[in-house]
Amino acid sequence: MLIEAEEPLFGRLFGRDVREESRVLIAAGIDVAYIAHGTDVRLPSRHAASTPWSPYLDWDIYLARLERRAQEHIDLLTESGRPVFVSTPDLLADLPNASWCPVVIDPPKWFGLLPDTQASRPLRVVHAPTSPRIKGTPLIEPTLRRLAEKGTIDYVPVVGVASSRMPEIFRDADVVLDQFRLGAYGVAACEAMAAGRTVIGHVLDNVRAQVSRTTGLSLPIVEATPTSLEDVLETIAADRSLLVSRGLAGIDFVSAVHDGRRSAAVLKADWLDLHST
Repeated sequence: MLIEAEEPLFGRLFGRDVREESRVLIAAGIDVAYIAHGTDVRLPSRHAASTPWSPYLDWDIYLARLERRAQEHIDLLTESGRPVFVSTPDLLADLPNASWCPVVIDPPKWFGLLPDTQASRPLRVVHAPTSPRIKGTPLIEPTLRRLAEKGTIDYVPVVGVASSRMPEIFRDADVVLDQFRLGAYGVAACEAMAAGRTVIGHVLDNVRAQVSRTTGLSLPIVEATPTSLEDVLETIAADRSLLVSRGLAGIDFVSAVHDGRRSAAVLKADWLDLHST
C-alpha cells in the first residue's frame, strides 16, 4: 500500500493518525510505503534559502504552520523505516534518502505538430497557473503585457479551463510558461513538453543536476526568472528554430522519463523487489 502525501487512508478510523494507521496495516501483513508530493514535506525555511524567488519569502500567513506540518511529515517518513518516494526531484532536498518516482502522464494524448517557425507573427505564449501566487504569475505578467504591447508575443492567460481542453491549448501555443518561484517542475510542464512546446520556467541548478544524474538526460525546460524572462522570450521570438529543437527535446525527455515506465521501475527496484516473499 502506497500512502500519498502522508494522508490517512481510512479517515477517522485510527484518529487520522498515519503512524498508527501504518502500524495496523503492517501488523496485518500489508507492505506499506510512502510518496510525498510537495507542500506536505517542503520546508519553507529551507526553500526560502534556496532561491530569491521562493514564495515563502513573502508568505506572511500560515508559514509557521506549514513549517511545523512539513517537519512532522519529514520526521514520520524518516523514522518509519519504510520505502519513501517523492514525485518531483526538488523534494530530495527535504528527503535526501527518498527515491524519485517521476510524475506520470500519457504522452500520446498531448502529441501534436511542432510549432510554425515563421517569424511573421507574434510568439504565442500560454500561461496556465493552477495557483498564480505559487507559480509567480504576478511577477511575470508585467513583462508579458509589455511584450504583448510591443507585438513580440501574443500572451494567452488560461484560467478556469476544463482539463479536457488543455491538450488543444498547449498544441496551439509556441511557448508554455511554467512556474517561476518553486525552482521545480511538475505535471503541467511535462504535458507541455509532450505537446512539443518550448517550456520556460525557473528550475534550480541542483534539481537540474539531479535529473541529469538520475536519467542521463538534460532537463529541456528553458531557464528564466522573472527578471530574465523578457530577454529569453525576445531571443526565442528572434530565432524561431529554437522552438523546434526545444520541442523535440521535450518530447524525447517526457517519453523517456514521464511515461510511467521509469516510475514503475523505481517502485519495483526500491520497494516491491526488496519486500517480496
